[in-house]
Amino acid sequence: MVAILQSLGIGIDFQEIEGDRKAESMGRPHVAQAMVRKGYVNTTNEAYVKYLRKGAPAFVPKKSVLPWEVIDLVNTCGGISVWTHPEREALSSHIELLCSHGLHGVEAFNPKLKLVDTELLLQATRKHHLLVTGGSDWHGLETDKPLGNFSIDSEKIKPFFDLYQRLKEEHSSPEPR
Repeated sequence: MVAILQSLGIGIDFQEIEGDRKAESMGRPHVAQAMVRKGYVNTTNEAYVKYLRKGAPAFVPKKSVLPWEVIDLVNTCGGISVWTHPEREALSSHIELLCSHGLHGVEAFNPKLKLVDTELLLQATRKHHLLVTGGSDWHGLETDKPLGNFSIDSEKIKPFFDLYQRLKEEHSSPEPR
């Protein structure tokens, strides 16, 4: 992506994008921020529209990974696999397969969901004995959506945190010798 931008006359390099985030995963949002800092665009949205979105000259598609491969990897690493932002059609056609691969939970609460969709997701979690999660869907770059404007009743997601605590304790306890 950086090489393509450079060929288009956008003089940014990887170090300018990376900044102090050496351990963080880099992506389009970080490239867009660097373009704003350097004055090539006025907003991150403009960077996406002109250069970074699908169909734009510097768009680079993400590598596709099958959902069950991700679930297997997360579970193998001791994590909690959660399906975020499932769409209605995808939920009904893929939930059985993903559960058979060890899916732990589904995101049923976020500010973009309509009440009817949240209820559908909650029904699926009950039917398949899945954990319920939620989130603000705030990625740190949106200035029009301040962090903290969305909350979830902690009792609804308590089983998720209970599992998290159990996994954390298992991971930190010493192995028998």
